[in-house]
Amino acid sequence: MQNSFDTSFIPQQPLLKVAGFDRRRESLNLAIVLSLGAFFIVLFVAVGVYFFHRKVVGEVLALAVELEDKEKLIDIDEIDRLKSVDLRIVAAKNLLQDHTVFTIILNFLEAGTLKNIGITSLSYANSPGGSIVSLVAEAPTYEAVYSQGETWRSMKPLVEKVDISSVVLAEATGVVTFITKITINHGLTRYAEFLKSEKMSKNEEITEPGIIPVMNDQFELDGTTSSIPVSPAAL
Repeated sequence: MQNSFDTSFIPQQPLLKVAGFDRRRESLNLAIVLSLGAFFIVLFVAVGVYFFHRKVVGEVLALAVELEDKEKLIDIDEIDRLKSVDLRIVAAKNLLQDHTVFTIILNFLEAGTLKNIGITSLSYANSPGGSIVSLVAEAPTYEAVYSQGETWRSMKPLVEKVDISSVVLAEATGVVTFITKITINHGLTRYAEFLKSEKMSKNEEITEPGIIPVMNDQFELDGTTSSIPVSPAAL
């Protein structure tokens, strides 16, 4: 009788050792990496700019609506009226600063001209250095001309400079003719200064009705003070 045996054989080691090989790892492409990085950066910036733009536009629209609401509360007619008043105030201020009270100059000549001096010609002009009063006058002697010049020079601070020229003696009549240019302190003849002096003189006693003493019209003559009153009607 023939015996049959079924056997199974499990080898402890592989019957045939097959030597394998490692796969080559492909290196990353640097250009692709940089391109992807740049793409995501641009995408991020674009998204940020988009949302920032929307935010700014929203704020501008909100401010525009707020501005319209506030404009409705503004009275345009009242603003125009105030502008007109401001222009008038500026014009009046310029007038007060530049306008000259010629009465002060006439009173100065009346107070400062000696009795034996006659004025035959008078002119007035403004210059950068001050107001110039030009006179042609007559005197009985040379001494009278000298005395008159010293009298005008002593009338400070209104008088800044006195120039006497062309002194001529007429032999037939004995009259001495001379030309004088008097430089006047323009600041003391302005209407603004006149009003300031008038305000300061309100506390002083008025000796004559209708006459207001002006402080700027006080001159020193031979050690004494002479005050020239100015009537408002003369202005």
